[in-house]
Formats: sequence, structure tokens, C-alpha cells
Amino acid sequence: SSSLQPPPPPPPPLSSNNESSVTGRTGVALWNSGLLLARLLDEIAVSATAATVSKQQYQGEGELVNLFKGKTVVELGCGTGLNSIIASKLGAKYVYATDGNMEVLELAKLNLEQNNIVPSFQDNSNKNVGETGTLQWGSLDSVDFYDTADVILGSDLTYNAGSWRILADTLNSVLKANGYFLYLTLGHSGFNVSGELNGFLTVVQSGGSLEVVDESSSRWPFPGVGSLELLLNSSLSEKEKNVVKSTGGYKIIVLRKRLRKQLK
Repeated sequence: SSSLQPPPPPPPPLSSNNESSVTGRTGVALWNSGLLLARLLDEIAVSATAATVSKQQYQGEGELVNLFKGKTVVELGCGTGLNSIIASKLGAKYVYATDGNMEVLELAKLNLEQNNIVPSFQDNSNKNVGETGTLQWGSLDSVDFYDTADVILGSDLTYNAGSWRILADTLNSVLKANGYFLYLTLGHSGFNVSGELNGFLTVVQSGGSLEVVDESSSRWPFPGVGSLELLLNSSLSEKEKNVVKSTGGYKIIVLRKRLRKQLK
């Protein structure tokens, strides 16, 4: 059975003025999309725990199942590193908080250290293991992380249509054969969240290497957990739901590498 560990503290509530104060320096802010992904990870862990604790209803107390036990987790566009920290506290074997901006990585490194997450080459007794790293998107630029990730986490990575192809190439390069990408995107002023995500998925499908999986699939990575959008929505306060609604809502997808057909 999976081992358990204390739950991480819940992320702070969503803000209604999330986009105004750091124009041009997006990576150094804690954005609502990142907070939503953090909340989602916590809710998945709670639901997975409820599904494993004698099939009885979990009352939100005690320890959570190690959602990422034994897994290497890579966060793309890590910002503050929040979701790398949560992944580590939910049992990840190793976390990489990655970004292409050195100022962002300096902040994320400080936050990881504040949470006792240190690289494997340091003295890490009684500490979680992980580090920050520069990762420029594209199959060639991401070669240092080739075949590294059991799990990739990301939020709000698809707002620029010009990056869709290199993001898809990066996922294909960094994911292990049986890995998955958990992605949340939130609406923004001037962006239609459904149109944005559907455009990215069209690019993904044209590449042929990745596929969307949902709770009805045998490849769904979260046993005992149903719709992630409904799960997340159930955790939001009425005020937070209004904040989300004002942005145009959110979308959540899980991508996996397509299984290769075995030759007879």
C-alpha cells in the first residue's frame, strides 16, 4: 500500500486583482492559475486518500496518500515554485522547478530552500530532494531533461499561440514513456480559455505523440478520482468561484504519450 504523510498547508485564496502589479515580470508573481493548480493537487491527494482508506469517506483529517511517491516531477514555467514544493510534500522522489528566466529561478530556489528542498548533491538528511533548472522549450533546448519526468506540472503555458509547437515538443522530450502532463489554464483578459486550449490540443494531435486522457480511460493516472474540473470547483468558495467566472473560467487536461503498438 502507498505510504502516507502529513498534508501540505492549503494555498492562499484566489485574488481578484491578480494581473495588475507585475506587468512584464510574470514569473515573479503568484498567479491565480498556479494557486488553482496547487489547490487541485491537494484535492486529488485527498480524493486518492479517501479511495484507499478502507473505502470509507475521508473526513479531511490525518495523513494524505503520497500522490507522487517514487516519481520525478518537473514543473514548467515554475514561477515561485509553489507546485514543485507541493509535489515534494506529496511524496515526489525528486522535483525540478524549471523556467527560462534566471530572476524567476533565483526566487524559486529560495522558496525551495525555505521548504527544506535541496539538491541531491547537498546534505539532504531529513529533507526533500529537488532543485531549480533552466529549461528553454523545444526538443533541442530541453535535451538536458530528456526522458526525465514521470509527471510534468504546468499552468497558464498556452496563452501564446507561437509557443504551442515548442511546448508540445518539450512535453514529448521530457516525459518518460508512461509519464503524464497535468495542466491547468485560466482565462485572462483578451483570451478565450477554451479557444486557447483547443488550439494547443490541435497542435498536440497533429504531432501524434501525445494524447488526452480522462477519467473514463484505463490510462487515467488518478485511481478513485473523477472529473478534475468538478473536483476543483467543489473546493472553491463562492467568492473564489466569482473570481474564476470573471476571468472566463478554467480548463484542466491530462496528456500522456501515446502507447506504441507492439510488433508481432
